Amino acid sequence: MISSFGYKYFIKMKHKKPSLFALFLLLSLTLLSCKDLSEKSTNENQIVVHVELKILKDDVLELYFDDRESKVFSSKMSIRKKIKGDSSFQKVSFMLKDNAYPNRIRIDLGENREQLPIEIKEIALQYNKAIHVFSPQELETYFKANIYLDFNSIVATPKMLDGKYDPYLESFNLSKFINQLILQ
Repeated sequence: MISSFGYKYFIKMKHKKPSLFALFLLLSLTLLSCKDLSEKSTNENQIVVHVELKILKDDVLELYFDDRESKVFSSKMSIRKKIKGDSSFQKVSFMLKDNAYPNRIRIDLGENREQLPIEIKEIALQYNKAIHVFSPQELETYFKANIYLDFNSIVATPKMLDGKYDPYLESFNLSKFINQLILQ
């Protein structure tokens, strides 16, 4: 129940324009509470693949992942990201769909046939707050380049063969790492 003082104050304020400060405060609180809710739900219980690289020309990266039942990659189980060429490192994150726990992933390193060598600083898997960053030795052990890519765990050099171009890194079975992340 509103006291007589509160009621009189409410009636008085009803006829005045609210102050700019009060509007700003209300809007700020609303936006902050919405941001907190969205951050909590964006990648909770989902696998995220992070690739930090230096790619000099505009291109498109694509991540393929399997569904543990299929041995082949398909466009239905892929995520594409447009990349702006830059001389500094940039982090590209691929959030897999709900309940996607792949055995293998494939990172397609672009469609631009004029792409220069790509410096790969880091490939990482994340589940909630748990992260596994692959060491250079693990990259050489758990990832292999196809025939359109020369790769030495740091530099990936795309190349054309017989007029064809499709450079990618394909992982071997990563379920050990994914299971460890989920159990943390």
